[in-house]
Amino acid sequence: MANHIVNRAIAGIGEALSTLAEIHDDINEAKALINLLGWELPPGVEDIGLATLDISDFLEKLDTVLDATQEELDDEIAMFERIAELIETVNSLVQTIYALAQNLPDDLSAFDDYVERTNIHTELPRRLFDFFVINYFAHSLPLSFSILHLLDIFDYPYFPADPENF
Repeated sequence: MANHIVNRAIAGIGEALSTLAEIHDDINEAKALINLLGWELPPGVEDIGLATLDISDFLEKLDTVLDATQEELDDEIAMFERIAELIETVNSLVQTIYALAQNLPDDLSAFDDYVERTNIHTELPRRLFDFFVINYFAHSLPLSFSILHLLDIFDYPYFPADPENF
């Protein structure tokens, strides 16, 4: 029983991050995600690197966990190995996203003080992971999502546009 809970928890984390597959190699989707997260990119910038994230290894490891048969689920050693590999790729993906954010000051240095005014380099990972978690709950656990939203744990405050700070 406990190993099935762990399997479902790890698979849930993986499913939440799998949203990145939708923006892979699609600059318009990457730009739309950045806009959804609250930023307008400077003129001439279509993507900050989200569309180029290579998540193929992550998706492969996620599929091996999600597509496990009941027999495979009952084999604790096999599932432990699969989950360990998935955790390793999740960690690598998270580190890649943090590295992407940390490189933004250099990558966007041609746009004056854009990075300092928007704090995109410090807020991008948190906003991105918040989005993944909320998106996962909204699509996979709608009742839980509704309850958490009702309790203001998942909150959607309105912030008016600040064109001065993109």
